[in-house]
Amino acid sequence: MAETHMMIAQYIRDTVGQPFVWGHSDCVMWATGAALAATHSDPMSGLRGRYDSEQDAHALMRAEGGMVPMFDGRMNRSVEGVCVVRLLGKLTAGLFVGGRVACKSETGIVFPRIQPMGVWF
Repeated sequence: MAETHMMIAQYIRDTVGQPFVWGHSDCVMWATGAALAATHSDPMSGLRGRYDSEQDAHALMRAEGGMVPMFDGRMNRSVEGVCVVRLLGKLTAGLFVGGRVACKSETGIVFPRIQPMGVWF
């Protein structure tokens, strides 16, 4: 578990300056990028790079039953820490590390004081 926390912490440091881009480095693609980096297997294969707006992202998630069912069906269970949280009334993806959640926003990486709704392994 300590190794996973170190990997996620390093991933956050490595991507802190990455701009928010729908379909590439939005909240879902950024958070699941940690799983991709750790396993070299993309849980969002087929979706990454396929959309370029919030509306298109939501349409793709709805097609998979919503964000939580999409994560349930796609996440590689070998990576701990990718999570879904409710932030300002909306579901967003994040990374749970060291008892805190990190989320990608249009203004950068934020660390809201919330607990994850689900953490995927």
